[in-house]
Amino acid sequence: MTGLSLALANLKPGTGKTTSAVWLAHVFAQAGNSVLLVDADPSGSALEWSDLAAMYPGLAPEQAAFPFRIVALPSRELHRRLPDVRIVLFGTDKPLHAAFPYEHLGVLSTAQLARLYSEATAGLCISLTNFSLMPKEMLACGLPCVELAGVSAESIFGEDGPLDLAPLDPHAIADALERLIVDRERSGRRSREGIAFVAAHTWDHATDEVEAGLRHALRSRETAAAAR
Repeated sequence: MTGLSLALANLKPGTGKTTSAVWLAHVFAQAGNSVLLVDADPSGSALEWSDLAAMYPGLAPEQAAFPFRIVALPSRELHRRLPDVRIVLFGTDKPLHAAFPYEHLGVLSTAQLARLYSEATAGLCISLTNFSLMPKEMLACGLPCVELAGVSAESIFGEDGPLDLAPLDPHAIADALERLIVDRERSGRRSREGIAFVAAHTWDHATDEVEAGLRHALRSRETAAAAR
């Protein structure tokens, strides 16, 4: 097996998503596979179960520990480090059960998002597959933000762009967010870099890039045809 990704998703709580995911992870791990369980549920139950299992007094550590890695949302870790920081979640009609206190703002309009981004200190976007437009929107409002490294952000911003990039690890992501919150000089510099980056990405610039790409493709085809 070269690689397999499974997703268990349901907006309704209590449907057995985490239980099924942990059970499947155990099955694959016991079959000799390298397993990574990504717990994207704000409740972070899988990570909490892993912690509880590791402390179970009736089992030896090597028996109690889950035989696979688990990564979860970094918000709980950030709250543990900076308990006075206000955490805001949005994008859903109903509040989510989470293992950390947060303010739920629901589904926001464009104007409401712009205001939120302008008032916030740091933003977090976790693009696990295709690149999200959310970091650009945050940067356009002067909000420094953190994105995942090694997935898709580098193709847009580069490895040393205006974003703070972090690997898919809750502690590493919390580290990046904490730096932006605590280090005001870094936060201000990232804010200025983000505004400058987005300002250069206009529709005129985009059409020029498309035209240049098409012209390059046509030239390459003509060159290849002439060489035959």
